[in-house]
Amino acid sequence: IAPGEDLKNIVPGDIIAWKREQGFVVHRLIRIEKRENEILYYTRGDSCRYEDRPVTGEGIAGKVIRTEDRRNRIKEGDQLRKKPFYSINRITVRLITGIKHLTNKLSAIFVKASGPNE
Repeated sequence: IAPGEDLKNIVPGDIIAWKREQGFVVHRLIRIEKRENEILYYTRGDSCRYEDRPVTGEGIAGKVIRTEDRRNRIKEGDQLRKKPFYSINRITVRLITGIKHLTNKLSAIFVKASGPNE
């Protein structure tokens, strides 16, 4: 992580680390929104359905500049912006949460239809 990264150099697609009450969150920046006197940064994990609450520049610890996986393969720079499984992850998360939601609704319908247990 490059601490103290100039926030002007951070763009959607970058992976950033931001502080929270305990520890850090490392997620992909998906958009930047300018409001009156502040700039808000919105992130979301590649496998998460919803975006995180916005964070201000003061909360950003830095930008991830390099990753290394268990096989010692290194990704740097623009390679980090490439998301080969991003679309698959997004579809999978939506399918799983949709199935879970449907299962819960069907369970409630069957419980209601069977009436009270006597």
